[in-house]
Amino acid sequence: MLRLSNLHRQVTANGHNGTGQSLSNRLIAVRTLAKEVYAAVLQCLHSEIVPKLEKSGIHLLDYSRLTKHQKEWVYNYFKKTIHPLLIHLPLGHGHAFPHISNLYLNLAVVLKDRKENIRLMHLQVPDTLPLTG
Repeated sequence: MLRLSNLHRQVTANGHNGTGQSLSNRLIAVRTLAKEVYAAVLQCLHSEIVPKLEKSGIHLLDYSRLTKHQKEWVYNYFKKTIHPLLIHLPLGHGHAFPHISNLYLNLAVVLKDRKENIRLMHLQVPDTLPLTG
């Protein structure tokens, strides 16, 4: 777990950490490393994990390609099984940043309604989420 808020505050305040080392350079290095790790994870997902899931009969499908029956099943499963376990925490101006617990899957979600209004949400999902319906 890596927390950068202190580093961001120091960069905003004076740009150095007292040793003469540029904090903005440290932020750039962290961002570069994070991008590399993200690219490696995506590559692993698409070249190793997804093919193994498909061989096991588990397919990742785009929602728009589901049949009406499949969409109804997904909606009902979400409403009955997943939604009750979610802890909705608003993000954005006027809200304190929520506590991020290591014991939960944490998701940042951008919601957009039909009028293009955007709302940010932070969801925490217990690691005991049932995966079968």
